[in-house]
Amino acid sequence: MVFLRTLVIGALLLSVTPSRSTVSESTSSLAHNNTIAIAVPLTDIQIDGDLTDWPNDLPIYKLRERWDSKGPFDEKGALLDTSADFSPHFRVGYNLQDRSLYVAIETRDDTLHAGDASELYLHTSEDLDQNPLHFVREYHEAEVDISDNLNFLDALFFTDERLAESGISAAVGHLDNIPTYEWSLNLSDQVIERLTHARSEVRLRFDLKLTDIDNDVGEDGEGSLYLSWSPNSKKDENVLALGGLVFAEDRSQMVQLQGTLKGEDDKPLPGSKIRVENPEQTWIDEVYSDSKGYFNTWALSGDLQVSVKGLVAADTLHLSHVRPSTFIRLESAPFQRRNSPHPGR
Repeated sequence: MVFLRTLVIGALLLSVTPSRSTVSESTSSLAHNNTIAIAVPLTDIQIDGDLTDWPNDLPIYKLRERWDSKGPFDEKGALLDTSADFSPHFRVGYNLQDRSLYVAIETRDDTLHAGDASELYLHTSEDLDQNPLHFVREYHEAEVDISDNLNFLDALFFTDERLAESGISAAVGHLDNIPTYEWSLNLSDQVIERLTHARSEVRLRFDLKLTDIDNDVGEDGEGSLYLSWSPNSKKDENVLALGGLVFAEDRSQMVQLQGTLKGEDDKPLPGSKIRVENPEQTWIDEVYSDSKGYFNTWALSGDLQVSVKGLVAADTLHLSHVRPSTFIRLESAPFQRRNSPHPGR
């Protein structure tokens, strides 16, 4: 049996008085693929590949889902968090005046080769038969590629200038020798209208993929690493394979949850998947623990429960009426993990 216990830092965690749940009542029930990011308001962002104009205290979301579902490990079996080869994460924000969604990606890629790329997916319609917008920027290419889910004339005439004029732009750079990608996507009139009048109810489908090409890649692509934010790398014609994106009015609406998982011998349990959700399951977010068993994630305020995949329901920690701006640290008592996520074991 695992007992998750809480160490409360800052605001009180449990409230004895009723409180409305922002997560369950205000957030759309739009289906998403077990990952949710929170976009926060940003100003003065320049799309130039230099991320120094991005705030340092934004939530960070890691890309740890391999195309072959072998867990958060690189091709040599090292955890991606410790891998010198590839360890990407991103931040996301928006600006209503600029009508823009901003994405900053840091890859920690040891070598850059032709074919290394970042890909963004965005789906703003309720129509599940409509393919998501799909944009690709290769690190060594100056142009943004667009998927064929745009109509023929759009695809034909969307040159780099047209992309920039329409609010879609991307740039690459380095931050402390870490390769970076920086994106700006234009938000439609309909999305801007919804964000203006009911921001907390807006949820879009959104996702990222990163490609790392290595020196010893074979003709069949073996040796390359393809990562996505949410599970299932086949996203072009499946909007339900995309993660979710919600919009906070300010950072005070968010709740930060951190924790450490340890085994019976009190050693860290890396590569375990932690699930944070609300009772209605309109908020489901899953993250991996790192090499020290540590995990970190963000949510909006409300009723939340935290569990570790592979454990019984009795091991779920229920957090009632978690208020905005709360910081929660979780620790687990020693337990025996049932299945190792490491490939080949």
